[in-house]
Amino acid sequence: MAALLKERTDIKNKNKIIEEIKILQATIIPPEMSPDGHNLLQRMNWLISQVGENSGAPTQAQWKWINILSEEAGNTLTQWKVLKDRIIREN
Repeated sequence: MAALLKERTDIKNKNKIIEEIKILQATIIPPEMSPDGHNLLQRMNWLISQVGENSGAPTQAQWKWINILSEEAGNTLTQWKVLKDRIIREN
C-alpha cells in the first residue's frame, strides 16, 4: 500500500514538473497560433533587428525595451534554474 501511494505521489510530481516546463517554454515561445504569453524570443529578435538594421545604435525607447526584455529573460532563466534544482533534488 505504501509503495502504491509513493508511486501515485511520484506521478503527480512528474506531471506537475511537466506542466511547469510547458509554462516556462510558453514564456519563451508560445504555442503555435497563440497570441498569449510573453513570446520573449520573438520580441528579442524583433528588437535586435530594429537596432541592428535600422539605426545601428539603440534609441532611448529601444534602450528601454532592451532593459525590459533583459529583465524578463533573466527572470525566465532564474525560474528554469529553480525548476532544474528542484528536479535534481527530488530525483
